Amino acid sequence: MDSQEKKRMLKKYQTSEAEERRLRREILRWRSKAEKMTSVIKAVPGGGGDGRSLENSVEAIQAVEEELEAQIKNSIRLRRRICAAIDQMDDDRCKQLLKLKYIDGYSWSEVAEIMDISERGATKMHGRALAKIDLSSLQFPYLL
Repeated sequence: MDSQEKKRMLKKYQTSEAEERRLRREILRWRSKAEKMTSVIKAVPGGGGDGRSLENSVEAIQAVEEELEAQIKNSIRLRRRICAAIDQMDDDRCKQLLKLKYIDGYSWSEVAEIMDISERGATKMHGRALAKIDLSSLQFPYLL
């Protein structure tokens, strides 16, 4: 497995977390729509519309919440698998760097600052860490 493939696999956790954030924003948008419909219904004598709009919004919220729950479970599985692979490494500094980058989602400048090394040093260490980490023995069926 080459370095590019390893990076792609390691980035899956951050991608999964980004999807969680997107789903949370979608839930907020649906809730906002539902609240607006509720205020319209209260303001208009006898209600407004066919009465299904609010129900449709509630159904949409429930569907997205279920999707979010599944996404959170996927993120947890991804994190466990990726951390297990990183923890198999012998080099503690490489472990720290990979977790800061791929689990915590820090930029290279932030990783360098936290580790008290230059940004160039961080990217060079990253290359060494990618060469050392063994992801091939793990099963990542949901990463492909």
